Amino acid sequence: MKELERQRWLAGLALLAALPLPITGTSTWAFVLPYVATAAWILFRRQVVMPLSRWVENLLAPLVLVAVVAAGGLQVGVLRPISHLALLVAAIRLPGAALPGRSRVAMVTTAIITTAGVASSTHPSLVVYLLVALGACIVAAGRSILLGLAASVREPAGRAAWPPARLVALTVIIAILISVPLFAALPRLRSPFVGARTGTASVSGFRSEVTLHGIGSIKASEEPALTVRFPDIPEVPQAWLRLEGATLNHYRGGTWVEGRSALPLPLARQGQTIALWPDQPTAALPRAEVTLEKPGENLFLPTGTVAIEPPLAVEVGRTAIGVLRIPRDTRVPLRYTATFDPAAPRSPPPDEVDLEVPRAVRERIAPLVREVVGQAPNPLAIAVTVEDHLRASYAYTLHPHAPWREDPVIWFLLRGREGHCEFFASAMALMLRVAGVPARIQVGFAGGQRQPDGSFLVRDSRAHAWVLAWVSGRWQVFDPTPPEGQPLIEGSGFRLRLPWRWEDMEAAWDRWVLTFTLVDQADLVRSLMTWMVGHGRTLGLAVAAGGAACWLLIFWRRGRKPQSTSSDKRSPRREDYTVRALQRVMRAGAQSGLDLAPSLSPRAFAAAATAAFPAAGEALGWLVQAHERQRYGGGNPPPRGELRKRVAIVRRCLATGHSRVVRTAGSAGGTGPASQAASHQAATRNGSAASRSTR
Repeated sequence: MKELERQRWLAGLALLAALPLPITGTSTWAFVLPYVATAAWILFRRQVVMPLSRWVENLLAPLVLVAVVAAGGLQVGVLRPISHLALLVAAIRLPGAALPGRSRVAMVTTAIITTAGVASSTHPSLVVYLLVALGACIVAAGRSILLGLAASVREPAGRAAWPPARLVALTVIIAILISVPLFAALPRLRSPFVGARTGTASVSGFRSEVTLHGIGSIKASEEPALTVRFPDIPEVPQAWLRLEGATLNHYRGGTWVEGRSALPLPLARQGQTIALWPDQPTAALPRAEVTLEKPGENLFLPTGTVAIEPPLAVEVGRTAIGVLRIPRDTRVPLRYTATFDPAAPRSPPPDEVDLEVPRAVRERIAPLVREVVGQAPNPLAIAVTVEDHLRASYAYTLHPHAPWREDPVIWFLLRGREGHCEFFASAMALMLRVAGVPARIQVGFAGGQRQPDGSFLVRDSRAHAWVLAWVSGRWQVFDPTPPEGQPLIEGSGFRLRLPWRWEDMEAAWDRWVLTFTLVDQADLVRSLMTWMVGHGRTLGLAVAAGGAACWLLIFWRRGRKPQSTSSDKRSPRREDYTVRALQRVMRAGAQSGLDLAPSLSPRAFAAAATAAFPAAGEALGWLVQAHERQRYGGGNPPPRGELRKRVAIVRRCLATGHSRVVRTAGSAGGTGPASQAASHQAATRNGSAASRSTR
């Protein structure tokens, strides 16, 4: 019965471990189905399944390796072949898992499958799955241990052979309380499961959050990013709400990078404007008042910004490519003003970097570029042709399945043919470069929600990417993303705003779990140190008060006398009274001449003492019954007054006789029939003498 239940628990845990595999794409159905079928068959069997023969398992081992290699090997990353291998090994080793020598292997392979399934799971529902899986493992382990204990003492396994619900719940809560600080404190590693090179796909699963160069999430996140106001402009064109945050021109290893070095701009006094492009007059240009609502390193400016009135007391830096940066720990909201010319995008002139394309990418996409561009006469015609081709021939999605080991642009153009705005912008920029047109990409925000006061609220979901192409001797903006992927201007209609919506929970999960980086850890430590320095005295007083309270509590509990109330009948201190009473009685028996063995049980002591001192038999029997009823039957402890009365009777009876040493069962004396008869005769003589002396 014990082996059958262990088999069912292991099969159930194996099925639970396989639950996220087909959802996240960690494993293919060809490997999941044999594993699930084997586990389900074992789960519903009414008898213990015996393992396969050793020669059959050895014969299947090379077939497993061939199947894993044929399924792609390492072409789709490391996680998928490991999960495929673990699935096939578990399907072979699950039969016979109830046997003691094989259950450990089944548990290890199940743990590997569970890890592979949750490693690429990025959805918030993963927390619920982990809690359920943890609770099931605790119940299974407790059940197995308690069944073993029940079998060893030869007692029926009823409700006592199940772990208490409070113990399971408390263990899960403790695991959560331990895992959260560990997650925040352990070093951050750039995991391929969280984000691939374009910031969207995992090794073999889905990613719930899509970020553009650390600027914003293009998923349906309602977190406010910034607010823009255009003074004295009643009707604002859509192009004015294209706010650039970073310009990128280095394409390395499947991602866009930029230089981080920045020269500080001079701090401006109130009302002073700094010209970013001195050759451009600013008298008749529109102005935009921007309020940064989300902390970060970038200042977002309308396209064609030529001058800014930077925020006061904030050090603003400018990179070589013209991107404005501020310290990451700058407090928000942060207000600044930009003067811009929307018809003339501003960026440093192109150089050889704006024509660089990795050799592997150039060789793969060059035939496609020649086919698309055809006989376009000039750079403007080339750019328009490529833009129209991408809009018409490729689909927009926030869940592209870009493989980890393949360049995302090659995958997007030649195989996937779907992606979000960063795929479209990256593909157009590299296609233009192959065609000889200098190009860069820009990331920032586009569109917004019109507010009643005339301003525009730009949320995190407005993050967008587009292309700067050098045509006709100047930079020009192109946006190859299809219309369904381009943020637009929304009205200020009614919007249901609950304290906790699913989108908000997903945004918090994406921000503080999936994209929690080493920079966030440094910010957390810096904020904690700043708070401790600013509140050092308060913190010291709180620690001292807490220590004093703990000391007083310990002192009070040690000095507190137990009360004989009904609510305290089952306390550990009350249970010790009966044990202490028996210990005093046994010490009195040793002083009266009984030879006690170290491992003597209370019942054996009572039998030996009653044989030597019959007058103490009734009181000793009462003490032993009270002890066994409380210790093994779960009964209430006896009243302290009655307990003291019985102890006094036994000690008085034991004190009446010191005649001869009586060896008890288990002592060093003889144990044969002759020795037992002699002991019985001696006990009878001592009892008679004690009776005469009492009379």
